[in-house]
Amino acid sequence: MAAVVSDNAPDARVARKLLCEKYPHILNIRCMAHCINLITKDICKHTLVIDVIKKVGAVHQYFTMSHAPCQYLKDAVQSLHIKGGGLKSHTKTRWSTMWDCINSIIRLEFAFAMVSN
Repeated sequence: MAAVVSDNAPDARVARKLLCEKYPHILNIRCMAHCINLITKDICKHTLVIDVIKKVGAVHQYFTMSHAPCQYLKDAVQSLHIKGGGLKSHTKTRWSTMWDCINSIIRLEFAFAMVSN
């Protein structure tokens, strides 16, 4: 058994079809990771998600651009023994980094509380 996996770009779709017509034992499979990526990008276009990402980005920027608060946060993370490190950043081209960034804010809730006191 063999399979061809690719995204759904027009040229890739045609190439998969031609290949599978010539070699019927080869399965024509769309890339599920690519499909999930497209769905996630659509979700991330929602106003609520955009607002959350902006707020998380502002928190991240404040702590990365401010030396003393950044160090206080690092110290709080260390003293509270929080696993997973400090704040994570995100990039637009990697949707999973948005999850990492938002999750880091949630994971560091007690560290933020410790720093704000």
